[in-house]
Amino acid sequence: YWPRFPRVMQTKTPKKTYENRTIGSLFIGCAENNVQYENRTHQDWKTCVDRFEFYVNFGGNPHKYNYNEYLDIVGDARFGLSLEGYGNKCQREIEYMALGVVPIFTWSSFNSYWNPLIEGVHYLYAENPTEAKAKIDSCTKNKWQEMSEQCVLWYNKNCSIEGSFNTTIEILGSVPL
Repeated sequence: YWPRFPRVMQTKTPKKTYENRTIGSLFIGCAENNVQYENRTHQDWKTCVDRFEFYVNFGGNPHKYNYNEYLDIVGDARFGLSLEGYGNKCQREIEYMALGVVPIFTWSSFNSYWNPLIEGVHYLYAENPTEAKAKIDSCTKNKWQEMSEQCVLWYNKNCSIEGSFNTTIEILGSVPL
């Protein structure tokens, strides 16, 4: 899996430290179909993050932010809420990890990567807003820094342009001929 625009993401780097990130936690997204809408509105997720922007976009209108603006905002966050969408994976989480934002997954079927993410190393998991808020609040600066670094390493190995290519070669090499 990869970011929405891999070449643009390649120009972004997670330069911001814990102290330089102005947003503790966020979710920026929309619903482009009924499945996404249902999955993202069955609980009041705005109560667990500092910045919550969710809109309905069934008509295919342009997104609120262009991609660079979106990445700049996301790169200011420490934690990013990952709400289930239409499929088992979302580009948002890949973008989070590329920027050193620790994802908080809220559904369990997301982790079918060749090199799986590890809870407490690459992400936090929460089943409801109260649990998400508690996990954000209890994550120390040092733990966040470790997780943020692990997210970037995982992204570089698995989802960057070069990493994605190398992982594909690894997968192909493991298939018996």
